[in-house]
Amino acid sequence: MANTSNNLPPTFPDDQQFDGDNYIAFRDRALLAARARGALGYLNGTITKPPLSTPTSTAEDKDTIPTPSTTSETTPWTSNKPSLEEWEARDAWALSLLIYNTKNPIGLGVNMAGTAAEAWRALSDEYDCASEIAAVAAESHL
Repeated sequence: MANTSNNLPPTFPDDQQFDGDNYIAFRDRALLAARARGALGYLNGTITKPPLSTPTSTAEDKDTIPTPSTTSETTPWTSNKPSLEEWEARDAWALSLLIYNTKNPIGLGVNMAGTAAEAWRALSDEYDCASEIAAVAAESHL
């Protein structure tokens, strides 16, 4: 993996990027990179987007000036309860992992406008079954 920065997802060498024919190897590489970063839950959808928090007001609050809520602690990447800001940044990281490592993301079905889980699901739905069938066919020729 060429890129080692913590802020950016790794970029696989050109011959290891998804090109439509190497899905199983790409899938395994992408899952490993996501696991190493703690972002697997963003790919598989188990870490879901938190709702927008809306402040509740009471009669006593009418005379006070609202202040933005702040979280004092950053949650770990594997947390199921990230803040909205954390979730958005981490989901973008996971989606970028797929986009940066796919030679033709739009042509190969990566949903670049959605979440990482939506993009991963679209790839899995399209290529998992076909790749497994191809692997069985190749094995039977041996």
